[in-house]
Amino acid sequence: MIKLGSNVKSKIHDDLTGHVVVYQPLNNYAVVMTDIMDYEMMTVECFLSDLELVFDADEFIDLASDALKVLKEVI
Repeated sequence: MIKLGSNVKSKIHDDLTGHVVVYQPLNNYAVVMTDIMDYEMMTVECFLSDLELVFDADEFIDLASDALKVLKEVI
């Protein structure tokens, strides 16, 4: 689920990736901050429905670890 601070990428535009800095789920609205260059950033307004989560390696490892713990409890 996308929330404030989530790393996201656009389903529509290949070059839009960044993190959510404004989040309004009732309006299907978000603002994404993206890096143009190393020290230059830009914000882009978009629809939440046009975004998808991007997992960093650390986030993915944490999710996998949590899933493994749950699986061990079930077995």
